This record gives sequence, structure tokens and C-alpha cells, in this order.
Amino acid sequence: MYKLTPGSFKSRIVGLFGQPYNERLLNVDQKTELVTISGFIGKPEFAKKTRGEQYFFVNNRYIKHPYLHHAVANAFTELIPSDAHPTYFINLEIDPAEIDINIHPTKTEINFKDARLVYAMLHAAIRQSIGKHAHTPTIDFNVDPSIEAAFSQRPAFDLKQPEVRVNPDYNPFKSSNEISRGFKSNDRPSDMEWESLFETVKNKEESHTETLETTNINELVPESDASFLQVKQTYLMCNVRNGLMLIHQQRAHERILYEYFMHQLKNHKHLSQQQLFPEHLHFSPEDANIIKQLNDDLKTLGFMLEPLGSNTFVVNGTPPDAGDTLSLLEQIIENHKKEANSLNYDQNAMLAKSMAMSMSVKAGFKLSVKEMSELFNNLFTCQVPSVSPSGKKVLAIINTSDLENYLK
Repeated sequence: MYKLTPGSFKSRIVGLFGQPYNERLLNVDQKTELVTISGFIGKPEFAKKTRGEQYFFVNNRYIKHPYLHHAVANAFTELIPSDAHPTYFINLEIDPAEIDINIHPTKTEINFKDARLVYAMLHAAIRQSIGKHAHTPTIDFNVDPSIEAAFSQRPAFDLKQPEVRVNPDYNPFKSSNEISRGFKSNDRPSDMEWESLFETVKNKEESHTETLETTNINELVPESDASFLQVKQTYLMCNVRNGLMLIHQQRAHERILYEYFMHQLKNHKHLSQQQLFPEHLHFSPEDANIIKQLNDDLKTLGFMLEPLGSNTFVVNGTPPDAGDTLSLLEQIIENHKKEANSLNYDQNAMLAKSMAMSMSVKAGFKLSVKEMSELFNNLFTCQVPSVSPSGKKVLAIINTSDLENYLK
């Protein structure tokens, strides 16, 4: 499987994970009286949503240590997304008297006598490595001579202290021709201005072209007097017979997409959008094997992936509106790793759930009235509209009696 020649630690990493890692790694080097830290970390922009590229070695022996992993992850705070995992290959050289290896039969877990000190040193070493390669903001305390000279030059005129002028004869309760209900008479918009404002809003709503896929053409149309309101760009509110219905827009969209993709996988119908410029994606050996294992079902969902060797794939087509292909595939790989060993593992359900979670409309996205109506209609064509694929509640009804109680 591999042809590995003797070389440095970095060359061995590149030999196992692929040539692209030669440009993705940052050097880590820190020597103290207690521990010597060396190795490599991945650049923040290459952090992945899948685990599997996190390695600790203590005195040349592979170990697992959640506490030290937290030190590395904490060093990447605000540099990578919250759901991403940093890549690292860290060697720790320490006096064997400072560790205890007899806490696990496989010897992959150890205890440090002073774990907090090792944590602090590792965290500092990671931050230093990131900062050294200009991946964190730096402050230059050296004053630019040109800026200093600019402040040393006096202006051609004398600077005066700002003054506040007060009209002692002003009476806020005295009516006048200029002020009426807080508006100046010349600020009132004309009828033509109101019409132009309405046209602007109308054109903005019509500019939205995003459509929601559905598995059923029989839509549940709301009543003619039903109105929709988006709250905090996260929830949808609609008046119903018994009061108000509150809908979580992301979970609702996840349910719609989940049943749509399950329908695709069940009926082996796929719709792919061809790439104008094919994209090359590189994965670790473990992740590449998962992609190969899921390739038939991924093709049904619209992915056109062609192996190129060295754990690299050419993306010739993707599902419509798939967005970031790499992020979507990493989400699928991560969910497969989490659920593959469970007794009730369903590959189709896992794929549909991963696609729905990645492609759903997120909180903070503004929806037009038309889009809110479509989301409402499509949700109630689903078999289970009240629960998201992750088992979370999608909607709730606030009764009219409860609304009245709020005002008592």
C-alpha cells in the first residue's frame, strides 16, 4: 500500500497522508526543563470536520490524551469553526519518571505527574507556532516615523474647543409650522415616493430564486388570511385556528430535505449539476476508503466522483445547491464514523441526514414571504413534520388562551 523511504518526521507524514500536506503543516518546537515539544500542526484554514488526523507521541509511543487534545483545540479558538478539528502530529519527550503508563491495558493512555504544567506548555507552543507564521493578529509597538512626523506638524490654523449652543427661548410644547408630530413638513414623502419604496421591496422579494425541494406535489396551502412572520431570522410564526404556530426554520428545512433525499435513495433517482471546472479533493487514506465505500449512494444523490489516485478524487458533478463540496463530504464522513458501529446503522438514513444538515437554510438567513409560505407548505407534506432528522422539535402551537394570559 505504501512505499516509504527513510526520512524526517515531516516526510513520513507527507508519505502517509499525501503531498498536499507538505504545504499544510506548521512546525512546533519548544524545549523546557520538564518536556520537549516537537512536531507539526495543520494550518487553521485546513481544519476538517472529520477526526482522524490527531496524533500524540510520548517518548516515541503513540498515546491518546483528551486533556492535551483540549490544549491544542483551545489554542485554535476563533481561528477555526467550532465544529472543525485541528490537525496535529505532536511529539513529547519527557522523563519516564514523570509519567504513569499503567492505567490502561493497551498502554495508549498515560498520566502526567504535572498534567496542568504540560497543558500550559503545549498550549503556549501551539500558539507560538501559529503566531510565528502570521496566522494570528499581531500588534506592532514600533511607531512609524512618518506617522510621528505627521503629528509633530502643527496645523496652519488654531484649534478651538467645540462649543454647545443652547437656545434659551426654545419651547418644546409650542406648536409651529415647521414641527408637527416629530416630522418636518418638508420631510413628508409624496405618494410617488411611497410607490417607489414599495417597488423596491417588491423587486427584492422577487429576486430570491432559491426553491425548496419537495417529495409530494400535494401542498398543504394555508388559509387565505394566514400571514407569516420571521422572528430573529430563526423562527417562523403563522396564525392558525387555535392561536400561533412557531416553526424552527432550519429544523423544518432539514426535515423537508431529509425526506427528499430518502426518496431519491429509495428510487435510485439522481439529479446532478455538472461542474464547469472539475474540482480536485484530497482526503486521508481512511476518509478516502469511506468515500469509495459510499460512492454508489453518493452518485444517486448527485455526486459524480472519479478516483484519481493518492486518495484524490475529481468532482465532475454535485447535487444542485450543494454549496461547499468538501465541507459536505466531510460532514458525511464524520457522521459515518460516528454511526457505522451502531446496531441500528442505516446508511441511507445517515446520508440523507448529512445532506439535510449541510444544505438546510441556517439561522440568520432572511426569508421572503413567498419562501416562508413554501417552507410551511412543504413541511406539512412530510411524513413526520413535527420532528427533525436529529429528533429535535420542529414546531409548537401557542394557544389563544396562553396569549391572553401573557397580557393579564
